[in-house]
Amino acid sequence: MKNYFLVLLIALGAIVVSCNNDDEDFTKRPDVSDGLTAETEDGDQDRVDNSNNGNPVTNKRDGLRAKGATSRQLPALTIGLEYVTEVLPVEVQDKKQQATDIAYDEVSKIAYITYATKDESDNVKDALYGGFIDVLNLSNPEAPELVQTVVMNNYDLYGMTIANSKLYVVGAGDKDALNDDEWDDNNIEKSSVLLEFNIDDLNSSTGDISFKQAEIPGDVAKDVVADADYISVITGATGFVVQFNVADLSMANNNVVQDGRSLGVDDAGTLYALSKSSLDKLNSDLSVAASASVTYGQ
Repeated sequence: MKNYFLVLLIALGAIVVSCNNDDEDFTKRPDVSDGLTAETEDGDQDRVDNSNNGNPVTNKRDGLRAKGATSRQLPALTIGLEYVTEVLPVEVQDKKQQATDIAYDEVSKIAYITYATKDESDNVKDALYGGFIDVLNLSNPEAPELVQTVVMNNYDLYGMTIANSKLYVVGAGDKDALNDDEWDDNNIEKSSVLLEFNIDDLNSSTGDISFKQAEIPGDVAKDVVADADYISVITGATGFVVQFNVADLSMANNNVVQDGRSLGVDDAGTLYALSKSSLDKLNSDLSVAASASVTYGQ
């Protein structure tokens, strides 16, 4: 049987945020909200372009470039991937959305794509929030179908993972979504969020979908990983790595991280945190066991 690889091509933009939560009182966090609802819309198949299905992905076709070179200066190399589909973005309040992450459920053959608003504002207070989640049926990889879109009007979504029959999504929410007028000493809104959806609801529900939310110190949650016991989240700028208990989204552990970018887990279950300046191997309590410096663009 032919193996298919799902590729999400993301138009990257610069997102500038700042936060300073060194004195954050973690005993007051997270604020967990249950029974929240999100509106769903029927999938707009006009947004799905299958014209390149089965074609190889090349650096010429997709504008991939090396440091100091444009795509026209690079040879047209095939990079070992095939197109499945392209999902076109939409605009929210005249701002174009950009895809940020993708997760694939091998059981249901469903893919989930998160989006954030491509907003030029570098002020968290003034930023526009208007993300959503596309639910894409890939049971027939030659003819993918957009099943539905979950509209998240007050959120921008940046990362997700599937575990425990849940879809865990992280990002940023505005103060209307958080129902929280509390600001820290630097007048920056505490807007990072962890959202929990039931996979069955996303795959089959019509109408509103319920979800849970936990607020996290920091402006933007960037990435999330999960196992049977914990959900781990990393936030950007002067943020944190935070672990939540799967059972009730209560906080289990936390540690400061400078400008967090991404999380990873090895086969032994060891957690790794990537920041702007280092790759850290973490102990079970999130303290740093070992660290290596990283330099971007080299």
